[in-house]
Amino acid sequence: MWAFCGNARIEPMKRLFLAFLLFFAFFPFFSFGGAFSGEGSLRVIKTEWFDVIYSDKSEESARKIASVADSFYREITERLGTDMYQRFPVSVTPAVESMNAFFTVAPYNSIVVYDTSPSEVLDMHEDTIEAVFYHELTHAVTLNMKSPFMRGMSRLSDSFNLAGVSLTSFWFEGAAVSMEGRGTSGGRMNDPFTTQLVTAAKMRAEAKVAGFPSWRDVTGARDTVPGGNDAYVFGAAFATYLQETYGMELYGKFWENAGTSCTLSFCAGVFETTYGIGLSEAWRGFYEWIPVPESFAGGGGCLPRDKKRNRRYIRTMDVFAGGKSPSIAFYDSQSQAVFIVDAASSKTRRLLSLSDVQSIRFSPDGKKLAVTRLVSRSNVKSESGVIDIAGRSYKTISKSDSFFASFAPDGSFVTSGASSLKNGAVSLCPPVPAGEGRSARVVKDGLSWSIVVDGDGESRSFDMGGRIIHNLHYCGSFGGTDYLSFSWAELGRGFSTLSRAGIVSLSGGGGRVFLQKADWKAGILDCALISLGGGKMSFSCVVENFESHPLVTAEMDESGFEEFAFADDGGDDEHTVAAGDAGEGEARLDAGKYSPLPFYLKGSVFPFGTAEIYSREMDVVDTGVLGATFVSSNPWLGNMVSVSAGFSLVYGVGAFSASWSGGNDAVSMKLGGTCAVDSGGFYQATAAGGVSAVLCRFDCSSVVSGIDARFFRGTDDSDDSGSVEGTRAESKAYLSFSSIRRVCPGFRMYGGIAFQPFLLFEHSESVPEKDGGVSRFFNAGATVGARIPLFFPVTMSATLFPSSSRLASWSASLTLLSLEIQKGIPALSVFVHRFVVDASYAGKVAYEHGDSFDVARVREIAEDCSLSDVKDEVSVSASFSVSPNTGYFATSGSFSLGGAFVYRPHPGKGGRRIAGRVFASANF
Repeated sequence: MWAFCGNARIEPMKRLFLAFLLFFAFFPFFSFGGAFSGEGSLRVIKTEWFDVIYSDKSEESARKIASVADSFYREITERLGTDMYQRFPVSVTPAVESMNAFFTVAPYNSIVVYDTSPSEVLDMHEDTIEAVFYHELTHAVTLNMKSPFMRGMSRLSDSFNLAGVSLTSFWFEGAAVSMEGRGTSGGRMNDPFTTQLVTAAKMRAEAKVAGFPSWRDVTGARDTVPGGNDAYVFGAAFATYLQETYGMELYGKFWENAGTSCTLSFCAGVFETTYGIGLSEAWRGFYEWIPVPESFAGGGGCLPRDKKRNRRYIRTMDVFAGGKSPSIAFYDSQSQAVFIVDAASSKTRRLLSLSDVQSIRFSPDGKKLAVTRLVSRSNVKSESGVIDIAGRSYKTISKSDSFFASFAPDGSFVTSGASSLKNGAVSLCPPVPAGEGRSARVVKDGLSWSIVVDGDGESRSFDMGGRIIHNLHYCGSFGGTDYLSFSWAELGRGFSTLSRAGIVSLSGGGGRVFLQKADWKAGILDCALISLGGGKMSFSCVVENFESHPLVTAEMDESGFEEFAFADDGGDDEHTVAAGDAGEGEARLDAGKYSPLPFYLKGSVFPFGTAEIYSREMDVVDTGVLGATFVSSNPWLGNMVSVSAGFSLVYGVGAFSASWSGGNDAVSMKLGGTCAVDSGGFYQATAAGGVSAVLCRFDCSSVVSGIDARFFRGTDDSDDSGSVEGTRAESKAYLSFSSIRRVCPGFRMYGGIAFQPFLLFEHSESVPEKDGGVSRFFNAGATVGARIPLFFPVTMSATLFPSSSRLASWSASLTLLSLEIQKGIPALSVFVHRFVVDASYAGKVAYEHGDSFDVARVREIAEDCSLSDVKDEVSVSASFSVSPNTGYFATSGSFSLGGAFVYRPHPGKGGRRIAGRVFASANF
């Protein structure tokens, strides 16, 4: 079997490749511990239906989830009219410092919960970590409502899921979000901060400002603001409408049908089969069902269509009232930058670029900004730092576990970590100065919010009950009274109202709270009081608009606010949650040592092979599709293992392949190989691997190093000139710097530079009587790139020695037009993102390499090159960016479809100087 045309050197190769396979086979099982992920030893709690895996850092949260998991599972299945038949692993990890979770069906059903402090985004839940788990468990139930046949297929793979072919995140997230409240006043559908996205869309439609999106427009395929959030909110609102109008029994039947059959019309066909009416007709009923706030008054209450200058998506802001006029600092996630605006003149200046800023707060003297942001350091971490406004510079202070950064009244920098926020009552935004040595903060306990003012060793609590409080700011002193501003909404009144403005006035030892009585013409997400007098108030507000969160000035009468009566001792009231019963359950939950072996053996089996046949240049020439593939993973680390065997009809070869991949945000690793045999024995073997690591990260840039290697030995029958036998090895080591990031709201408005020096090595050896000889290539090269956000965005790239046969390659493109469409096509299950017109120039120079270090001979090689070695072209192309508007495909990738006019100044021998072409490309 291992004979290789009489070549005795194959025996060492055989031993080397067998060693590689043994290493691959056992490596995943040595890498399962929590020590590999930096979280220590791992434990598991086994309930009737769940394996809850956790490290010591998350024991409390894991026990809380384990104590309610079975009852939640039973509740969800009963509501949807299905049964409990599957077991789920649940990983609870603090590695990611951003409250979230996910459910996946690949390679098997599993849930991961990030155990960290809740934020304002998820503050509408009584117990956030339980609600997040309930959300993901709803996904697990709905996506496993299948026919008996498909349930049987689940024994091979949980990925065999017809709902994933016909439904999109609009339906997945709609079910989970709509059921979060579970008959309580909590949950996103009871929170006006969430539902006003839908309300605002109807207000705009009623005012004839813009059309209401169709169900095809909010499937989750949209790749601009509001991005996937539209699928969550519109999907949940529509699911709520269906549940309230037609009942839960029919809604459960819809999910059962979606998991049982897939019609040519996909979700529309499943819907009509279930409800007996067309989906578009039901959408019109949904539109009528959406209530409009009373203050809308027939169309006068919504913002007009966004202007280009108002396309910002502001995530956070703060106000400084100590200067000649108030200053507003804000972070625009569309531009990934922090800005300062003078409230009086509206003059705006950009301070600096920063990624993923969560909050900003002025220092008492207005010279600095405390920043909290999310960064990738082995996993997503919460980082704090300080911006020096005059110097326009940023300095990192804390690199992890720093959820809220701000300044104390004395000007000192302070932070709050997750450990101080997760238990009992929690703070939901950074504390702010409140005048006269005081500071103020928002505290949430269960479903009750309070504004707490600390100072002189005492705390005063303004208990707001079920009124959600967001974004507290100190707005300065007016007439000897200190003022705080905030945005608020009443929990339980989703759809029927918008978020509004609120004020706290502090004087002496007392204080009063005033709330806006009626909705403004848009939902107020954040606000700062910037002037007061003559019965008038002026606010700088961030407001809800369907495609933006712009900063606007709102003039309001004092008569539009009413004083809120609060209980002086409200801060002392205890708010207990339903977790009391869970405490008894926790005592009965025994934990054992975690082993990944049962999960690696579970995996997914697919009735086709993925083992590939290669040319000597390591190009894939065929795949052994006739066969089977097994894929599995460790639910804790998420590393993937794949084993496949197949037969190639083209080459008459049987092939076996194995691969492993894993890592985190800082380190990524991959390892794989194939072995193929034919009727004469050994045919070919390949191995490939790579590792990359982030060496350092800056404000908006990073340095990454890595190495990739590939090896081939055996027979190559892909060349028309005949069979070739031999060995080939390739490797590339690189160091990359990139500062490319989004700098303007437009989709292609990126800026920055990229630089990647690299070393290349190639070794090729053939059987002498075939094409004879040994070829070696060792060289150094570099790639330089830049993106410039001009009126017509420019992208440029050039590479020296991209391969052993190329001296240089280069490209430059100019975006002449980028027209946003963001619409689903009624006649097809296709979502159109945009129409783009590009002009580009690309070229390459060929050369015959020598055995020396060719980078040292650049000048000599360039002088020897002639026009016959140059191939280049100028093209003008027009294309549509589209994605399938059905199933998982709607959010997993996009396609470019278009045509181009091409002119080649140096077409090469036999080439056409002028040509046209139609093209299609995929991006996953």
